[in-house]
Amino acid sequence: MGKLNNLTEGVFTTIVETQKKKSMYDMFIENIGTTHHSPRLTELVSEYSDVIQRNKDLFENLALMEELIIQLKQRENIKNLKLYMVRDYIYARASFYNINSKVNDVRVIVDRIDIYPNKTIEDLSMDKDFMDKVSNKIKQIMDRDIQNKLKKLTFVEV
Repeated sequence: MGKLNNLTEGVFTTIVETQKKKSMYDMFIENIGTTHHSPRLTELVSEYSDVIQRNKDLFENLALMEELIIQLKQRENIKNLKLYMVRDYIYARASFYNINSKVNDVRVIVDRIDIYPNKTIEDLSMDKDFMDKVSNKIKQIMDRDIQNKLKKLTFVEV
């Protein structure tokens, strides 16, 4: 797991199934196999599988909670906003954990570059009003994602 001041994953986020990978417990069961076992091993693997099935929703909710905790922490501590220019637009990005994404950041189009004649990306990054605008746009995207995830939690009131 990452440093506590720079969380990049949780405990349950690493074991549950995602769009990118199979769950760790399903892989464990598959690796053990289901044939050619002693009665004791067969019984123990069966019980393990049953416990996993009974608690799968709990594990998935805990993973979602971890994802939300990391996201809320990142939102509250937005640092290192990166500005860059592509063609005629100024873009920004900030770290934002997403269990189902290879890219753990939020990206947004801030403005057209021609709105700021004779300004470089470096100039804009020093402009407090501009950076507040960037931060607000990034936070809006984060807030939308966080709210959607909060609605998916099954044992926590929103």
